[in-house]
Amino acid sequence: MEREREICLVFGFPRSDREIESWLRCLTILRNKCAHYSRLYYSVFPSIPMFEEGLDRERERTLYPQLLMLKNLLLDDKLWNEMFSIPFHSLIEEYKEFIEEKHIGLPIDWRDRV
Repeated sequence: MEREREICLVFGFPRSDREIESWLRCLTILRNKCAHYSRLYYSVFPSIPMFEEGLDRERERTLYPQLLMLKNLLLDDKLWNEMFSIPFHSLIEEYKEFIEEKHIGLPIDWRDRV
């Protein structure tokens, strides 16, 4: 756990050891799913990123908490918006007739959070 704590201190993440450990585990799983062309839509994630404020149990094993974790890791909000948030919103809008937001775990107010 010392290595994780050192990484967090270097990058300025004010998180608990348990949160960091869960995020690293989730990052590994998310990376592997992406690298091996696994689908993320309607996917169940075996690890849940921990957050101090907790998560809605209904959504905890979906893509949504993974996205929140990534947003928290990228400390630059402008970069997050340009590189992820705007394109993600556009993608959801473009395919809205095919995508059910509940299968990604998106809450009603997800546009304000992601």
